[in-house]
Amino acid sequence: MFDRHACNMVVAIIDTGIDAAHVDLNNGKVLAWQDWVNNKPTPYDDHGHGSHVSGIVAGTGTGDPNYTGVAPGAALIGLKVLDQNGSGTLSNVAAAVDWAVQHKSDYNIRVISMSRRQMRIMCGRRPARGRCSAAGEGAGHGPQAVGL
Repeated sequence: MFDRHACNMVVAIIDTGIDAAHVDLNNGKVLAWQDWVNNKPTPYDDHGHGSHVSGIVAGTGTGDPNYTGVAPGAALIGLKVLDQNGSGTLSNVAAAVDWAVQHKSDYNIRVISMSRRQMRIMCGRRPARGRCSAAGEGAGHGPQAVGL
């Protein structure tokens, strides 16, 4: 059974990065990092969206216990494909998905979280139901996730 407070889930966040120094995301929560935008070796987020998504997924609530992620015990993999403006390329998004699948066993990655922005990059438009998205459609413009 999944214990949302135990570290038995690893989520790959494909987005603008992760601020691993954030009080709710620090202390080793980010297990691995790849940067296809600026090739920096350590996690960062020059936009903020990826850190926001990471907090929703796995924020510990240390900064404010009213804002705890849905799985505060989960660990994260940061896969930066979007720049400081939230823009990116299809090739970087595809490379990040490929990286997550190839490293699934290395890190026990169970979920890939990818926001709708990447779906638009991949499709060239807002994705239609059942097209361009392995995760399917969700409400609004929030993150989409697919289990591995």
